[in-house]
This record gives sequence, structure tokens and C-alpha cells, in this order.
Amino acid sequence: MPRPTAFFDMDGLLADFYGGACLVHGKEVPLPAPYDPWNVWGMDPSAFWEPLANREFWAALRPLADGMDLLRRFRAVADDLGIKLAVCSSGLCPGSVDGKLDWLRRHAPDLAGAAVFTPHKELCAGPGKLLIDDHGPNVDWFTGHGGAAVLVPRSWNALSGKTTPGPAGGSFDPVDLFAQCMGHLFPYIYETRRVRAAVPPADGGDGPGADEEVGRVRDG
Repeated sequence: MPRPTAFFDMDGLLADFYGGACLVHGKEVPLPAPYDPWNVWGMDPSAFWEPLANREFWAALRPLADGMDLLRRFRAVADDLGIKLAVCSSGLCPGSVDGKLDWLRRHAPDLAGAAVFTPHKELCAGPGKLLIDDHGPNVDWFTGHGGAAVLVPRSWNALSGKTTPGPAGGSFDPVDLFAQCMGHLFPYIYETRRVRAAVPPADGGDGPGADEEVGRVRDG
């Protein structure tokens, strides 16, 4: 039974890439914020990305309160429920991988050693694997490769109507999103605990029975 794993996107979920990019370019954040601001600004994509291609930009991005709240809720239950927390984020822009690692060491040091950087997030998909991401195609590709995924409501995706308007793509309800995530992971949490409970303790003691152990997970 695979260990339940929650993969957190960074840009648009934990870190305010949008606000940082607007600051670098000296632009106002368009409302509602689109996925591709360079088109709104009449800018060539290469001109948009060039000044962001450095470690310092990515390391200095502002944490997003709703995404960090969601991460905090996961941390509160991860050890007890056997959930592995990790990051899965693109690293295509030069300097972004080093900068994102710097960001994680500062704002989420527990995830710095559990980070995967690839634009092909579906490579991490599989049973018991959950992706939390603000980009619809990433969600579709991940689920298409056998994983589960939850789309983070932002103004640039299909769940824009569930956001509270704001400059970083709007904010979402961490309580609601956490419930959705746990709905995907719970079957694997339940089965993992059931299997572990069926294995005799190493010290030869009786240990909890399977029904007792699983009941504790179900009841919280």
C-alpha cells in the first residue's frame, strides 16, 4: 500500500509569484488576474520572463496566507495519519530551483528536503498521491496518470467564482480545500493503518487489533 503523499505547488499556492512579477515590471496587478499577464500588458513572453530569471526573485516572493494556512492544517495531522508532505513545482526558469529552495528553507523548512522540480508533475502521480495546484492542466495531467488532484481556486482558473477577490488571484477557503484534499487521501490512510495494524508488533506484544487501529483513524 503506497504511503499517502500530498504534493504542494508553490507559485500561486504558497508563494505570490504574481505579485512579485508585477513588482519587478512596475505594473499594477490586473483584476481579475489572468494566467498570462504579459498578454494584458502587451508584452512579449521573453521580455516578461527575462528579469525573473534569477535566484533572488524566487527567494524573495511573499508567502500567500491561504496557502500557508492549508499547509499548516496538513502539518497538524500528517504525522498521526502517516501523510508525507512534499513540493512539486516547475523549475524551468533559470535560477528558479535555487531560489525556490531558498524560499522553502525560510518559510517551510520541513519541505526543503522533499521538493521535486519539474514541469511534468504527472511523473509524481500514482495511487495515494495528491497534487494541490492552481493550474488546471496540471490537475488534469496528474489525474490522467493515476493520481488525485485538487484545483486551488484562483482568478485565472475554472474555480474563479469560489475566490474572494484580491491582487494575488483572489483567496480561497483553506478549511474547504483541506476537506477536499482529505477526501482524496482518506481511503489510503485507512488502508495503510489497517495493514499496519495487522502486522504483529516487533516486541511480540499483542498490539492494537486492525479494527481498533482503523477506528482511531476514522474517529480522528
